[in-house]
Amino acid sequence: MTDVMLLITVGSIHLGGLISPGPDFALVLRNSLSRDNLILSRKLAGITALGLASGVLIHTLLSILGISMLIKSQPMLFTGLQLVGAVYLLYLGYGALKSGWARVKSGCITSLGIDDKKQQNDGIWQVYLAGLMTNLLNPKALVYFISLISAFVVNSSSISLKLGIAAELFLLTFIWFSLLAVFLSTKKMQEWINQFEGYINIATGMLFSGVGTIIVWQAIHNHDWIF
Repeated sequence: MTDVMLLITVGSIHLGGLISPGPDFALVLRNSLSRDNLILSRKLAGITALGLASGVLIHTLLSILGISMLIKSQPMLFTGLQLVGAVYLLYLGYGALKSGWARVKSGCITSLGIDDKKQQNDGIWQVYLAGLMTNLLNPKALVYFISLISAFVVNSSSISLKLGIAAELFLLTFIWFSLLAVFLSTKKMQEWINQFEGYINIATGMLFSGVGTIIVWQAIHNHDWIF
């Protein structure tokens, strides 16, 4: 298979994975929740996309270098990563559920964030790190990239191809979630989101918590020796 065909094949597989709803989608949706400043809302969702893409880039490079395979081959190390990732997703889930329940219980619509100035400072780093860590600490993402890279890239001696794959996966991730952020921050979508803000938070919180719980169960089930 030529390098061009490899790029097209890997890119198509990755794009299919991106389109499937998951924690990444839920995070972009939550960070697109209605704010008084729609430009800021779009900006923060775009920063989330950059964080998610950065996580993909790191996973890709770790897989190309063989580090991810080393982690996967060490049961204790991989289980530790699973549990850390699960705890982080449960933390995000708790925050979303708490915020969503407060919105539903109060029956009023208020801005999710703090004031615009603080969002432009602390908020940017907060949403970037949330995107980065959601991807980076997800053990399912680690296994996915090991499988993808080992199947198509790892046996190639072409450094340019490996760097091209890393750049391609980064750009596809950033472009997809940036477009999603733009769509979610349009005026019509914001009006709809504004009506169901609390329920959206609850739904995303349940998704984060559900995925986190499944990861914990898998870690315990696969490694009974933990206890």
